[in-house]
Amino acid sequence: MTYQITYFSRDGYCAQMAEALLAILPPGTVMRPMGTDTPADADAHLVGFDLRFSDQGKLPETVIRFLGKLREKTVFLFATTPYQPDDVQSGRIQRRAVAALPRECDYRGMFLCGAEPSRELLQGFRHAAEVKPNSDRIRHWLDRCQRAVGHPDEADRKELCQFAEHVLK
Repeated sequence: MTYQITYFSRDGYCAQMAEALLAILPPGTVMRPMGTDTPADADAHLVGFDLRFSDQGKLPETVIRFLGKLREKTVFLFATTPYQPDDVQSGRIQRRAVAALPRECDYRGMFLCGAEPSRELLQGFRHAAEVKPNSDRIRHWLDRCQRAVGHPDEADRKELCQFAEHVLK
């Protein structure tokens, strides 16, 4: 089986995850940032992207267009978010990603992990928590962002690689 890793990384964290995957795949695996190019003629495509808080769980248009080109390919997705995702958010993101894939692909799964939030995002939630200290919603999002600080880390990259090896067998 031949592999291509394609990633859309505005903050560099998704690129780090792509590098980890490249290290476990066979020689000859192609890795490149996502652009307007057509996917290579690989059997399996590992596609990564980052989400920003302002995306509200919606995939960037660049990613949606690329996923739509993966007809009759094996596909594994990985993504980073500026907060630790919970099951509800993870499910929502995965459903949106799968909806962008052609029916004729062999979808193998998605790995989603938190990534260091911007200083501005953290400061915004901290300020909001001071202004509205009784807001459960603000405290919930502040906690999820704070738990993403320092990620992705080595444990995240290892977990990504183990998951990818398992689903791509």
